[in-house]
Amino acid sequence: MGKKYLIKVNGKMYEVEVEEMGNSQGSQLPVNQPTQASLNTSPTTANAAAASPQSAQNTTSVVPQAPAKPAASSPQPSAPSQESTATTGGEEITAPMSGVVLKVNVKPGDVVKDAQTLIVIEAMKMENEILAPRDGKIKEVLVKEQQQVEIDQPLLIMD
Repeated sequence: MGKKYLIKVNGKMYEVEVEEMGNSQGSQLPVNQPTQASLNTSPTTANAAAASPQSAQNTTSVVPQAPAKPAASSPQPSAPSQESTATTGGEEITAPMSGVVLKVNVKPGDVVKDAQTLIVIEAMKMENEILAPRDGKIKEVLVKEQQQVEIDQPLLIMD
């Protein structure tokens, strides 16, 4: 008997049973050997599970984390762009990965709620939602749709 997990994919819940594979000699399966998985879905999600993989869009939600504080033993001057946002009281939301901005769902002055989708970035054929880390107000949007962004590039400033 395997372990059962609930997995949320594109807003739909799936119950998945996972069995541990192996034998008493401790050998491993060849890398390219196909395996079988069991997927139990409720009637409400059965149609989504039956949909072809080409028609489904993969999405991943990403909640930005606050940047780590530098060690106190090695103080370093901050970059001018960081100083300007710090003095105005704004928080920079940065790109967690490289990719292309598909959608910008907010504009300056918009009031947003915690976990609201702000920007969608496509990276490696996956749509990644950049979520608001808290309730607040959008002060400035620094990117536009179809723009290439790099890791840690500021996307917007939030009050």
